[in-house]
Amino acid sequence: MSVNMNVASTLPDVVFARGTPKHVVQGLGDALQNIAAGVGVGSAALVGLTAGGAKEDGLMGAVKGFGYGLLAFGASTLYGSCTGVSQLALGVYHTPEAVINVSSGDKFWDSAEGRWERIDLADLLNALPTNDDDIMTAARAAYQENRKQQAGETPLPTNNPNNNNNGKEDYYTVLGVPRNATEVEIKKAYLQKAVLTHPDKNPGDPQAGERFLAVKEAYAVLSDPNTRDKYDRHGSIDNDEINTANAENFLTQLLGTEYLTPLVGRLWISTILEEDKIFNKSQMKVLRQRRRLRIAAQLLRFVDEPAGGLDDARVVFQDAASTFCGPDLLREIAEQYMTAARQHLYGNTVQKELDSFFSSKWAACRRVYSSTAAGTALLRQARQNNLRTEEMQKMLSSILSWDAPRIVLQACRYLLYDCCVTLATRGDRARGLEKLSLMALEIAENEDKARAAQLSVVS
Repeated sequence: MSVNMNVASTLPDVVFARGTPKHVVQGLGDALQNIAAGVGVGSAALVGLTAGGAKEDGLMGAVKGFGYGLLAFGASTLYGSCTGVSQLALGVYHTPEAVINVSSGDKFWDSAEGRWERIDLADLLNALPTNDDDIMTAARAAYQENRKQQAGETPLPTNNPNNNNNGKEDYYTVLGVPRNATEVEIKKAYLQKAVLTHPDKNPGDPQAGERFLAVKEAYAVLSDPNTRDKYDRHGSIDNDEINTANAENFLTQLLGTEYLTPLVGRLWISTILEEDKIFNKSQMKVLRQRRRLRIAAQLLRFVDEPAGGLDDARVVFQDAASTFCGPDLLREIAEQYMTAARQHLYGNTVQKELDSFFSSKWAACRRVYSSTAAGTALLRQARQNNLRTEEMQKMLSSILSWDAPRIVLQACRYLLYDCCVTLATRGDRARGLEKLSLMALEIAENEDKARAAQLSVVS
């Protein structure tokens, strides 16, 4: 039951509106979204926990699962209602400023930061570092400092009396899996635990970094057949034999992230699984800003270069389409390109604001629905312990559908609110984004047809 509740506990960061609304209309939409999300998530928990309990322990299990489900339903509905009222109040407060800035059209609403900004894209890109070595170095130092502190503390108790593991907690216990867990079960548990324990998701908790490191170390040992066998036989493993790079390699192989990066930047989940690093909240914020700018720089190369820009885009789209979630992600990206372009080309601000509101809420509702459905399936699978690699890919694909589209839309708006170019140039960029959208949809459709043809041949 603890695994199920832990999975559910990550949902507030995913399906509920928690950003600053720019005006009362968005605040009202956020309120309705949060209330609907509270009911939806609670209903999914009620159904999933009841069904999982029944499968595990018959009638008594169903009764127990129903009881837990009722608690989850009540808590989720209350959370949605309270945050909804809060979002509405914030929207009312920010409305006067929004009226001024929307009328002038000179500033861009940065939903990630919750403020109006004037965009000079050339200056921003000139100040953008070529890499993130500064943050990576600081994050690596934080990791090493945390390891030193751990080494100097009283050893954690272990639940396995036959396994001292140099005073560390049993690796199987850290991941919450049995000692005969399969490779897929270990990967599934690692992904869940890594998201749950990351310091960025636990602000103010001084122990979060230690728990996150323990999860990465446990996966590094148990995912490698050689170190796992040695650990099982001797009950411990030397630190110099632990290779935490396995975590990111696993994600890269599963999703093909190297082909997605040119379009959506470095994925959030890839960042938190970085080898031998711990990122704090401010570092994650800087990385997100740099990620948006790098996506914008790539889009500039596609739409501002008359010779070869679209051809380059086609190659990048085709590479992305070849990955597991490529066609679905391309459709999401194409929608963001078209949304940004359409709203920019409207003749009046009222039309633009209404489109922005309804398109964002429609997208949020779709994702709430898909997350609720996925949450129900995950709750059942967590009970049955039968998650396959394909299902893990779908789970990660669901994370991408929340992570990628919003940041791509923000990058598009950087191009369209760029104050250092003329209005005519911004219009040309919007029409370029329309072309990119149609191209991405075409490539996604062709990839789906090719995969369907391959399946028909196999069957």
